[in-house]
Amino acid sequence: MKNVVALAVLSTALISLSGCSTLDRLLKGNPSAAIEPETTGPLAPSVVNNAEEINRPADRACAPAALTALAARLPEASQQTAVTQSVFTFATDKHDLNSEISGVLAAHALLLQQNQRVQMKITGHTDERGTADYNLALGERRANAVATFLAAAGVTPTQLQVVSYGEEKPAALGSDESAWAQNRRVELAYSGCE
Repeated sequence: MKNVVALAVLSTALISLSGCSTLDRLLKGNPSAAIEPETTGPLAPSVVNNAEEINRPADRACAPAALTALAARLPEASQQTAVTQSVFTFATDKHDLNSEISGVLAAHALLLQQNQRVQMKITGHTDERGTADYNLALGERRANAVATFLAAAGVTPTQLQVVSYGEEKPAALGSDESAWAQNRRVELAYSGCE
């Protein structure tokens, strides 16, 4: 019964994301207009479109050994292994979470619930196709889909930071399907493990 309630909450959250007004504005309005994040509160995204922020060194991430020690406290070996996955790829122009991603995120949620001082930065990325504004909005939707899942799974929203880099930080260089597939992603980065 508990799983049914959790799935209902998650489904409601994901459905609300599908009606993202940022995409509507891009499709119906002026595609060159600046896009401002519309979300407020602890899950408000940081849409990054300036070179200084994009090139800023990352926050001090958890050392692999510290994250492994936290993961070792999870009750199941599969959960301990799942939290080592920190990159999730998406289909072209999609931001929905599949069951494989959801299963791994459930383990991340448990780790965050057990360690309230630990923070997670969720960054959304896209491939190079599309306008810069569209890609920032799509990266935002991808990162918010992950953040919404984690919050629905019981993670305190103040532990989460959502950022969209759009196409600005590619994982792979190139203009082919292989590079694009690697660049359509969300990355998770932990801090505060020590």
